[in-house]
Amino acid sequence: MGANARQKTAKTPSSAALHARIAALEAALAERDQQIADFQEEAREIAILKRSIKDHVMHEIRTPMLQVKSAISSLDAEIRTRFGDSGEDAEGMLRLINYATQATSRLNDVIQNINQLALSFALKSEPFRLIDSLTVAQRQLGRSWSAGKHVHRVVSTIAEDLALVQGDRNAIGQVLYQLIENGLKFSPEGSPVTVSADMGKAEMRVRVTDLGIGIDPEKKHWIFQEFYIVDSETTRSYNGAGVGLAIVKLILDRMKCEITVKSSPNQGSEFSFTLPYAT
Repeated sequence: MGANARQKTAKTPSSAALHARIAALEAALAERDQQIADFQEEAREIAILKRSIKDHVMHEIRTPMLQVKSAISSLDAEIRTRFGDSGEDAEGMLRLINYATQATSRLNDVIQNINQLALSFALKSEPFRLIDSLTVAQRQLGRSWSAGKHVHRVVSTIAEDLALVQGDRNAIGQVLYQLIENGLKFSPEGSPVTVSADMGKAEMRVRVTDLGIGIDPEKKHWIFQEFYIVDSETTRSYNGAGVGLAIVKLILDRMKCEITVKSSPNQGSEFSFTLPYAT
């Protein structure tokens, strides 16, 4: 046998080696198939949980919450009617009412955030007017215990005759709600939160601007993370679970819309995002 023949024979894998390799590949494929099956089952369970939260749990939570809010409002009115706004008895009871109001407001915000998270998984794509999304946001702000008394600070330059955009009207309403509510929360009483829009060639850019405490440049990349709250002596007094901007990012990512932020400490913030024109 020549040298070339011996070299070729040496390089040719044996039958046993081929069978072993095939068996290893089959085992790897079986393991991968099992992983895919596990992921599919997990996705199915998540879908069931999502529907359960949206259709059942949210209803069961929202109904008693409305009853609690109504009861607290009635107690507040009754105390003020009987005792007025001053006096030791009135001040003590009104202080407790205020604690209950704040706690209920925070719980209500959590409920709204859960509902928005559920809705973000079922987005539509249709032509709509930006002004209609702003109306959705303003109505929700008006119903919010924490932001309702500050709605008058919202200044809009959105015209009714702007070109139609493409996306989910209610989802963009939730985006505007979160951005406006955030601006109201972190800006001084009496200062405006402005909503405006610029018409570009291929898309519309929507801006929400405030004159608040601003954001440290080193922390800008963290603000869209869930449960992140700017931690400083200045902001610890602000309520919130730190999921509002995460919801904004989630909705806009799913709509393939870009969001940017311009901000400096004590110089206010501008959040802006793009929307494609209706096709």
